Amino acid sequence: MSRICRRWNPVQPRPDIQSRLSAALGISRITAQILLNRGLDNIEEAKAFLYGAKEALHDPQQLEDMDRAVQRIKAALDNKQKITIYGDYDVDGITATALFYRTLRQLGGEVGYYIPDRQSEGYGVHAAALERLYEQGAGLIVTVDCGISAAAEIAGIQERVDIIVTDHHQPPEKLPPAYAVINPKRPDCGYPEKQLAGVGVAYKVCQSLWCHYQGKDSLLNCLDLVALGTVADVVSLLGENRILVKAGLAEMAKGTNTGLRALMNTCKLLPEQLEADKIGFVLAPRINAAGRVGKADLAVELLITEDEVRAQEIAALLENENTVRKNIEKQILEEAGQAAGQCSDQVMVLAGQWHPGIIGIVASRLVDVYYRPVVMIALQDGQGRGSCRSVAGFDIYLALMQCADLLLHFGGHSQAAGFSILPENLEAFRQRLNDIAGKVLPPEALIPELQIDALVSLTEVDFSLVEELKRLAPYGMGNAAPLLACENLEVSQARAIGQEGRHLKMRVQQKKCGSDVIAWQLGSLAPVIGNGGRVDVAFVPEINEWNGARNLQLKALDVRPAVKEKENHAIIKSSNHHLELHDYRNVVNKLEHILTVLATGEKTVIYVNTAVQAGELIGQLTLAADGRFAVDWYSQQCTAERRGMIESRWQSRELQAIVLVPNACVDITLPAVRHVVFYHAALNKKEFSEQCSKLERDADSFRLHLVFGKNDIGQTGSFLKSSLPDRAITGYVYLLLRSETEQDRPVDITAQTIKEMIFKKYNIVITEDGVAAALQILTELKLLEVLNGQDGCWRLALSKPPGHKLDIEQSLTFRAGQAKLEEFSRFARQLMEATAGEILTWIA
Repeated sequence: MSRICRRWNPVQPRPDIQSRLSAALGISRITAQILLNRGLDNIEEAKAFLYGAKEALHDPQQLEDMDRAVQRIKAALDNKQKITIYGDYDVDGITATALFYRTLRQLGGEVGYYIPDRQSEGYGVHAAALERLYEQGAGLIVTVDCGISAAAEIAGIQERVDIIVTDHHQPPEKLPPAYAVINPKRPDCGYPEKQLAGVGVAYKVCQSLWCHYQGKDSLLNCLDLVALGTVADVVSLLGENRILVKAGLAEMAKGTNTGLRALMNTCKLLPEQLEADKIGFVLAPRINAAGRVGKADLAVELLITEDEVRAQEIAALLENENTVRKNIEKQILEEAGQAAGQCSDQVMVLAGQWHPGIIGIVASRLVDVYYRPVVMIALQDGQGRGSCRSVAGFDIYLALMQCADLLLHFGGHSQAAGFSILPENLEAFRQRLNDIAGKVLPPEALIPELQIDALVSLTEVDFSLVEELKRLAPYGMGNAAPLLACENLEVSQARAIGQEGRHLKMRVQQKKCGSDVIAWQLGSLAPVIGNGGRVDVAFVPEINEWNGARNLQLKALDVRPAVKEKENHAIIKSSNHHLELHDYRNVVNKLEHILTVLATGEKTVIYVNTAVQAGELIGQLTLAADGRFAVDWYSQQCTAERRGMIESRWQSRELQAIVLVPNACVDITLPAVRHVVFYHAALNKKEFSEQCSKLERDADSFRLHLVFGKNDIGQTGSFLKSSLPDRAITGYVYLLLRSETEQDRPVDITAQTIKEMIFKKYNIVITEDGVAAALQILTELKLLEVLNGQDGCWRLALSKPPGHKLDIEQSLTFRAGQAKLEEFSRFARQLMEATAGEILTWIA
């Protein structure tokens, strides 16, 4: 898997307010700048952020329906009605369930709880489960971390049992007909904090209820559960969430919860090590494992038990289930990763026979690698269960709303969601999601951004700064660990360390000040950087303690070269001086040359060979350009509407550069082109000539730039081979179809499915065009009959194999494909061996 380029975005400093905050709060200018970056430009707000306590929490009575909910729960307690808590199987739902259970038990209530099974039921409130709970004697049902989208399910039982919904997910237009609905995101709710987790909403209800009985609203002994669920649900750690998590971590360190204490002992987590990231990466996965590969009830029992022995037993079971979960995750990641590597869609939609409890984790891993929205679908028992993870700028929940007619059920947030779907709707779902993304996701949105809090010198990074920055914790969503950057650092040593050299270790210096740098998963940069090079480093400063020694260390999130070398090149002019050839073949940094061309402000066309390559180049150019010019792309597969839009932007000079794929120049009008850049080599001499002659050149001068090299020639050859199958690949497609098709029984299958299965089974890359060509070859050889086919999906029937050996050369499609490969091979050699002057004559 390749390393993703990242766009560095240093926040512009505000020296005047920075100095005022620094003086008033007694902090460094760096810490003051970070507070400003978090939106804290007021001294009192900044002071509350640094030192705010539980007293700053809002009154829970401000939540709509709170009084109604509390009075109904109080009536159930007073009348000895059984109260059943309907929870969810993730950490947020589990902690909310445990919190409500413990509170109601302390108030003398008869309490039960129900957690739906992730595998057999999935997320949300289910009508059948409500019926069972009613039959089992529930006089009141309280949902936690779910229920806001369960209007139909609640309507079916509301006449027989009261239901109180407490949830934090985005409400639909019509609220469920429950007795009370507590959700800070309700449009009519005036509660100031909208970003509470499910356990945070549950805490507010319990806080208000406790006040009715005890005359105070402390409930401090439950804040450890609030912190655990809030951090695990990845909600914003600003405002109330920050106060709750900060207080909850302190409560957790006391070890008052028997189950949490046992779990911490099992995973060897010491109280003094407790930070938000330890919850997210150590405790939460073990609690989540109960719902992913077992029963989530076990995790609830852990958090409510007072029995030390039972707590230790459950903690050991969760540790084992977490190990099982990691093994399953590894297997799914390998399978899905192979499919993802062949997927060029903006939104990756991947389906397979996978464990439904693990796909969400794998989706997150793939987003980390490819930085694209990822949808993982587990197919079981004639239905697909999906889990979505998105990127900034693409609201996956809103996208699912636009696909509601294709789904059985869905819910979630802007960045994470879940759904269920029938398999026959998968292809339409994939296409619609990508149509939606194509309208709202600009290319730059698929380039991860590093928000740099401050550019600093190495001399400013010392022990006192690290200690001061600790006041900004707990870190998480909305309050990331401070990210600093140093530029132009001299590297005295760079080496790859760890298993398979995955990580990078450096020693850097600046003005006689030195520091160690550790960069996880960046080991491949070691030979590129080398000793004596210069780099820019984006990092979090930390103190590394080892064998009793304390050393300052920079934990790098990204490393990039600080300087770039210029390349030698040749410029040849035609006899009339209207045509120039800029020969940059085999240039090391192609992108740098293109940026130099675009810096002229003149209209530029850039040729690549595939739509995928166009998308990748657009992303790189957008990242490097930083808004200085507009660039777009076009292929013949684009709609007439898109073509018209691009032509209009080009004419109005809004668009300076366009990336084209082969033959796209035939049906699009782009007047006054000054520069043509061949990022990749053309496929043959005729195409090369047409790509220059079909454009309306600038009357004054026309400049042709060659920036491809031997590596590009090799990649283009590989791409052609995957699109024009040879004897071996065609044979593999035939073998696959034979293994998947019963004799005399047609099979419905898509090109994408065949492509993925070929890669998985034979480790061979073939494009969807290559699949179509292979099927055509097999049809011409009378080994296959295509009964019908459109939009990449065919109904195929295998013919009875002939009694004699077939000659694949009998296929016109095969011969034509191999001729194209040979033509490219000849032209590529000619193109790389010809002088710049000779190439100029081909187009002059």
